[in-house]
Amino acid sequence: MSRFVRAACALSVIAALSAPVSAQAEIVDRIVAVVEEDAIFLSDLERRLRPFERQLAQIPDARVRAERREQLYRETLEKMIDDALIRKAAVRLQVNVNAQDVDRMIQGLAQQHGGSVQDIYDAVESEGVTRAEYRTMMESEVMRLRVMNIRIRSRVNITPSDIQEEYRRRVRMAADRAPLTVAHCFLAFPENPTSAQVEAIRATAEGALGRIRAGEDFAAVVLDVSDDTDTRESGGSLGVINPEDAERPTPEWLINAVRSLQPGQVSAVTRGENGFHIFRLLSRQTQTPDSLASVRDELYNELLNREMARQQRAYLRELRQRAAVDVRL
Repeated sequence: MSRFVRAACALSVIAALSAPVSAQAEIVDRIVAVVEEDAIFLSDLERRLRPFERQLAQIPDARVRAERREQLYRETLEKMIDDALIRKAAVRLQVNVNAQDVDRMIQGLAQQHGGSVQDIYDAVESEGVTRAEYRTMMESEVMRLRVMNIRIRSRVNITPSDIQEEYRRRVRMAADRAPLTVAHCFLAFPENPTSAQVEAIRATAEGALGRIRAGEDFAAVVLDVSDDTDTRESGGSLGVINPEDAERPTPEWLINAVRSLQPGQVSAVTRGENGFHIFRLLSRQTQTPDSLASVRDELYNELLNREMARQQRAYLRELRQRAAVDVRL
């Protein structure tokens, strides 16, 4: 699916049809939802899902393909219901959108993706979405943004203390994800261990930790009791562990075990996948974080977008609570 279609799908949905239909039309085009007096028809939903057909066709397993199709149907219908509710709110708020507004939205999207308006139209048409349908989608997006700006912008207040807390959170997170040099003493489980065996191994690990905390050399304890034959002779060294390495992901339980350690300190006995570990932090690579002043605007925008999204979800829930919505899919 093209990036322009993905962007439009993420931003908005085709509005529900509000015009009345004949009884004959209802026979061939089933109603899948009613929002107040307006109906959303199966044909609307299928037209909205047309760009996903190529993606669905690439799923080889028929059962998985059917499950994914059903998921898309339900998710898209929910978005179409939201869109219908926004349109009704726009009427109450006297929000109008004209062709020039849509043009500006599409031009902005083209600039964002480094293309032209014609590139967008070519891309969406290649996905089976007509120019008129795409413009309807973007009209809905402009309307959504205007309604949300009126209804929820006043609910959002990002304070200096919010920015400072987010900055501190980022600094802590960066420290947690910094590369580490770690050693361990490892006590392995037998295959399919019983509860009694696990507790016995835990007791052995606690004994080893007691020896280390009493002042015995970590490497000497590792050599004496560790079951990791690959690291036992080198003092249990695991080398550098990079939590940001996607190809060799670091288990969260390991990161949690060493998160608060200073170099030279040892962790509590930590249960892993195959046994108990005692970790010793040898070093932690640290980087001087950007100053708060240099990232203040970035943090403000991130917090603003996050809170606007949260308030938008809350506002849509409020609209649903006040409206009569009948889902028939």
